[in-house]
Amino acid sequence: MKMKTIKNFNFKNKRVFVRCDFNVPLDSKGNVIDDFRIQQTIPTLKYLQDKGARLILASHRSDNKNLASTWLRLKKYLDLKKAELLDNLRLNKGEEENDDNLARQLAS
Repeated sequence: MKMKTIKNFNFKNKRVFVRCDFNVPLDSKGNVIDDFRIQQTIPTLKYLQDKGARLILASHRSDNKNLASTWLRLKKYLDLKKAELLDNLRLNKGEEENDDNLARQLAS
């Protein structure tokens, strides 16, 4: 059986939940210093958008700050009119506990 990849699915008019590693370094004012991790997600996110997906992006920051500066940096690379970035998942205790209820909440 051939392994399925992202290219095997129809994303047109679908909401697609993507867990990203946006735990990027910030300066003392909260600005992104190094966006390497953000840049690494861009080809996949653009592919999904080009196929008609509406993106729901999730990540966490280990320092418990919000993801506002990440959103601003993403705007440099993506059309965010059809995307949503959830707040820092680390702010929800279920994220570290691998809580099934949090998984269901995110899936809905």
